[in-house]
Amino acid sequence: MESIWEDLKYERSLSRNEFPVLLDEMVERGLLDDLDELAIALEDAWTMADLPLLALGRQRWIELFRRVGYLSDTVRRESLRPRIPLTLYRAAAAYDRVKPGLAWSQDIEQARSFQEYNLRHIRGPLFLFSAQVEPSEMLAYFHQTRAENEFLVDIPRERVHQLDE
Repeated sequence: MESIWEDLKYERSLSRNEFPVLLDEMVERGLLDDLDELAIALEDAWTMADLPLLALGRQRWIELFRRVGYLSDTVRRESLRPRIPLTLYRAAAAYDRVKPGLAWSQDIEQARSFQEYNLRHIRGPLFLFSAQVEPSEMLAYFHQTRAENEFLVDIPRERVHQLDE
């Protein structure tokens, strides 16, 4: 039996970039009250959308991730949360200095590859940022879906530092 998330996603013939809006609608309607089902839908909506922060605001994503607890792919388990602070990296436009994005990597080379990729699609300069992230600030870790080893984090802007190139 398919989940209500899978049923509605296919019933409406949605593109993957529409998944975040469906997720938000289903949460608002009380259709994803089961936290394990919400975790599956959350991982799917975040990892499948090209630009998930354009579909739902930063604070809404943070609220949804905090609701399910630490998420590693679709597994909700606090014991999977890193126990020590990690240095993470991100390629982004200058606005990250004001409101940091959620998606970060432990691999600086991966961040550099995103910087190169995004330079073809985004006007204006892109920078490399680093941050020391505390375990309590880590919302999720996705590595199976896109093989990107992506950490989702909620950190204050004061701890985001532009790397000198």
